[in-house]
Amino acid sequence: MDSQILNVYVRGTCMHMCPEKERCLREREKLLHPREILDGTESLPKPLADPKKTVKTFSRSAAGRKASSSSELRPLPVLEKTVSYLFSNLDFDRSEDWSSEYDFIFDRIRAVNQDAVIQGVDGWDCISLFESISRFLVYSGYRLCCEPRYKYDPVINSKYLQECLKKILRLYDEQSMINQGKICYNPEFEALYLISNLGDYEAIHRGIEKKTYLRRALKIMSISYSSKNLRFPIKDLQSILNYSSEEYILEDCTHYKVCNTQGGVQFLKGSFDGTVELITPRPSVCLDQKLSSINIPGMLLTGKEDYKTVKVTSNTGD
Repeated sequence: MDSQILNVYVRGTCMHMCPEKERCLREREKLLHPREILDGTESLPKPLADPKKTVKTFSRSAAGRKASSSSELRPLPVLEKTVSYLFSNLDFDRSEDWSSEYDFIFDRIRAVNQDAVIQGVDGWDCISLFESISRFLVYSGYRLCCEPRYKYDPVINSKYLQECLKKILRLYDEQSMINQGKICYNPEFEALYLISNLGDYEAIHRGIEKKTYLRRALKIMSISYSSKNLRFPIKDLQSILNYSSEEYILEDCTHYKVCNTQGGVQFLKGSFDGTVELITPRPSVCLDQKLSSINIPGMLLTGKEDYKTVKVTSNTGD
């Protein structure tokens, strides 16, 4: 990037997760999230903000222009520590209403992205930041897939995920060019981009270039195993497609006009209906079991289950 363009951007100097000015304003106007209140002050008429827990909120562009001063922008290291704090202290209890946790984190990571954009933070150094955010959005999309729209909007989540994924892939491509054609990519995010854009020409073309493969199971099997006389065992189909119950696989087969009879399904090339609306997502029992036994903060931040969770107990500027 041209050095003259770089000079246009403001460089952040705020070494806290939330600028002092915003923290004081939200404290005064009683706009603190319960997770940001100083212990022991919850019952006060105006609870106090805990500087170690308060995180900058997202603001719309009109109001956001006031936040472009260097003292209210967090540099990349602070943005990374903020995301680490958010994910490491997130409550993943499956018994709780997780939509409120999601709302809090989603707002704060949008503010992280906003600070990065205003400062022009757009190099390889920020790749892990957006990889962690993308993992959170994917996890949230699965965790909240059955929630009503007034609690969770999958369209907004998906839109923001797409923005993050495209930024990540662009950084991979830029790094490949810098390294004189040496291919730089992470199969995890190439796969995420592909499966979240099934049917999209751009995604398929990129997938082919990266030697990744696209599979539309029931449609492909309707062609491959088409027969008027044979039946495909329902238990085998359940195992192959990783369904949690026979009931679900039969519901989906019926939805797409795949006939089921005598303990199996009958694949016919001409009967599969790909014009119907996509089925509503369902939680996966085996995936839930897997998620209950792994370190989720570690998965979000590094993609590794053995990551040691670090609780942030002091200001990021200390």
